[in-house]
Amino acid sequence: MPDYDPLRSYMHNWFMSIHVKQYFIEFLAWEKFFLKCGQIRRIVELGSGMGGFSLFLYLHAGFRNASFYTWDVNAVHMATRPFAEKIGFSHHCYQGDVLKDEQTIEQIRNVLSLTGKTLLFCDNGHKATEVKLYVPSLKPGDYLAVHDWEHEIFPKHIEGLPLKAHDVEHIVELGCWTRFFEVTG
Repeated sequence: MPDYDPLRSYMHNWFMSIHVKQYFIEFLAWEKFFLKCGQIRRIVELGSGMGGFSLFLYLHAGFRNASFYTWDVNAVHMATRPFAEKIGFSHHCYQGDVLKDEQTIEQIRNVLSLTGKTLLFCDNGHKATEVKLYVPSLKPGDYLAVHDWEHEIFPKHIEGLPLKAHDVEHIVELGCWTRFFEVTG
């Protein structure tokens, strides 16, 4: 028996042999979210890390005939692998500081304002700042997902924003650190 909980340890988790910083239980929460949220036109991820979870989201986007974009201050490691090039993943990875680089901020805001339902996933290093900076660009009916809920971002950071919790059953009880919200207006 391992000396860690394999469902709730991100130090030992991978997706398609690429390290991810999400618990395995997070994947279940995302599957439940995608089953309930209806048609999404684009997924925008802030904070790509090693690219394992980005690949998971990219595959979901492809399955839904949606666009996918991911930004990170560092080059996405996964984007350089031959497999990533083969499936077109590399063309959806952008390098830029999502909090300080005005050109990057403008690019992201332009994508968020496109017609159709958008999912914004904040998983960079400063989630509260990301939410404050980008939620105003979302449209009613869009979605926000944040990782590290009540660890790096707290309810006080979304107070006053036009968001309502999007219920995904049992995610709190299972120890999921991601929360989903729908933009209300």
